Amino acid sequence: MFALGNGVAKDEALAFKWYRAAAEQGHPFAQFKVGAMFAAGFGVETDDAEAVQWHRMAAKQGNADAQLALGWAYQYGLGGLAQDYGEAARWYFLAAEQGLPEGHDSLGDLYLHGQGVRQDLVLAHAHSRIAAELDAEGMAPKIKPFLKVIEGRMTPDEISRASDVAREWLVIHRR
Repeated sequence: MFALGNGVAKDEALAFKWYRAAAEQGHPFAQFKVGAMFAAGFGVETDDAEAVQWHRMAAKQGNADAQLALGWAYQYGLGGLAQDYGEAARWYFLAAEQGLPEGHDSLGDLYLHGQGVRQDLVLAHAHSRIAAELDAEGMAPKIKPFLKVIEGRMTPDEISRASDVAREWLVIHRR
């Protein structure tokens, strides 16, 4: 409520205090929020190393947003982490498996460039397509032109296989 100013005056520092109290008790969403606040300097001084520590705690407990944030930290070498595309792919995969569109989008990018995973246009296309399907209003406008570029490098059979992979994932994970 303090973070958004819902029913009370907006107070970022007080929001940070309450999120941190919950985070220290092991609450994964609060741990993610504390990490995000450290990363953005929201209610507290920016500290990428602290952000990574809190995101790691939440990610290990299965928080998809924290898994995505940890993937970004590894992909770009943030918060004192060495750039490690393999670790980035591992965390993106976990976020994607929970249905986070940005996890699929990030995985698609890694597969396209062969960073941390073997280059695979079929999987690049499939993950990007899943991201667009899961977040049709937000990500689809950005991803659809990207898919056309990837398709220009693929055979019709590869495009068909990518569509099958995406469709299978969506059928299995959309319940």
